[in-house]
Amino acid sequence: FKSMRLETYWGSIEYSPGYSDIPYQDTLFQEVKNSGMRIKMILGTIMGVPGWYLNGSRPDYYMMDENGRRAVSTPSYFAPGLRAQMTQGLDQMMQYLKNAQLLDTIDAIVVDCGPAGEPIYPPAWTQEGGLDGPSGGEVFWGYDVYSQQNFRDTMRSKYGTISAANRAWGTTYSSFDQVSAPKQSRNGGTQRWKDWLTWYRDAKREFIVDQVEMYRAAVNRYTGGRIKLILYIPGTDVRDDWFQAALDAG
Repeated sequence: FKSMRLETYWGSIEYSPGYSDIPYQDTLFQEVKNSGMRIKMILGTIMGVPGWYLNGSRPDYYMMDENGRRAVSTPSYFAPGLRAQMTQGLDQMMQYLKNAQLLDTIDAIVVDCGPAGEPIYPPAWTQEGGLDGPSGGEVFWGYDVYSQQNFRDTMRSKYGTISAANRAWGTTYSSFDQVSAPKQSRNGGTQRWKDWLTWYRDAKREFIVDQVEMYRAAVNRYTGGRIKLILYIPGTDVRDDWFQAALDAG
């Protein structure tokens, strides 16, 4: 073996707001460095949120599923200040690696694209189980107050007026402030469901793009771009006909 995959997290370094510490994995990292092995490092941001950010914030910071249940450890992508906090957390992780003289040992860093570091919403297996649907299947996320507000704002930008949105959806909302995210299996084939599922997809894509740019900036700042970025993209690609089937079936 010539290399090893290691990991640390935002929550392992920023134990309290604005203060960084040496992570508990430091002894392991130093042993690997001293052995002469190379490192592929996972730096967790969204998958390693510190307790003070979630537990110290309002409960509505958590991502919520369509059944009103909170994710165990994943904040809403639209929680106030999340991106700025993650940027600071990533910078503190990079600063630790620099101070510990580990950067020269690292060849690649994995971009954290979601729970388990992957570009997925939080399925039950990444949330300690128990968060699948009533029938045992995976559920949709994006029903927390901040995600719903972003959905409303996106629809306001798309339709301009609530009257135009009502015509498209067959609804009678008096304002965009009343708009709520539809739930699966109840709105199949409707424009409202199509708008929400498209928003759901695009919101995740935009989050991933933001993460890539954040990690790229950190690598450029601390290594002049030497360290390469890796994205984990597991699972099955969703083709256009599958997406259309989801739109039709609700």
